[in-house]
Amino acid sequence: VAGDLVLVAPNCGSLIAVGRFDGRIRWVSTYRDPTAANGRVAGGGRGNHWMQAGERERALLTRYKSTPLVCGDVAVVLPRDAAALYAFDRLSGRKLWESDLAIADACGLAGASGRMAVACGAASIMGIDAGGTGKLMWKYTPHGGSHLTGPAVVLGETVLAPTSSRI
Repeated sequence: VAGDLVLVAPNCGSLIAVGRFDGRIRWVSTYRDPTAANGRVAGGGRGNHWMQAGERERALLTRYKSTPLVCGDVAVVLPRDAAALYAFDRLSGRKLWESDLAIADACGLAGASGRMAVACGAASIMGIDAGGTGKLMWKYTPHGGSHLTGPAVVLGETVLAPTSSRI
C-alpha cells in the first residue's frame, strides 16, 4: 500500500495499481511480452526475461516474497515469474528500469529505505538504488564461516539479517 494505491504483482507478467479507497484500476504495466510464450520469441531466442522451466522451479522454491516495494515515487518488484528486478513510476506505471543485477542470488525484497531497495538471498544482501539507476549500491556477505539463515528485514535505515552466528 502506497498512499491511495494498492500495488499488486500477481506473477503474470504485470504490476497493477488499484485505488485503495475506490477499487478502480489506476494502471497496469507489463514487464514482459505476453506474446512470447514459454520464454521463446519468434526467432527462437529468449525474450523479455521470461524464465525457462528450471528457473521457474528454482524461483518457486527460493523466493519467499514478491510483494512490491515503494521507494519514494518508485515501485520496485521482484516477481516470481521473471528473471529480473523492475522499477515503475508509482503514479503513472511507466517502466523506469529493469536489472538482472541481483537475480542470481535474490530470493526476495526485504524492504525499502528512502530511495534504496534491499534484496536478500541465500548468500548475500544487496542495496539497490531504486529511485534512480537500479545499480548496486552495496552488498553484504557474511564472513568467518557464517551464513544467512533467513530473510532480512529493513527497519528505518537499518537492515537486520539473521546469520548462523548472530543478527
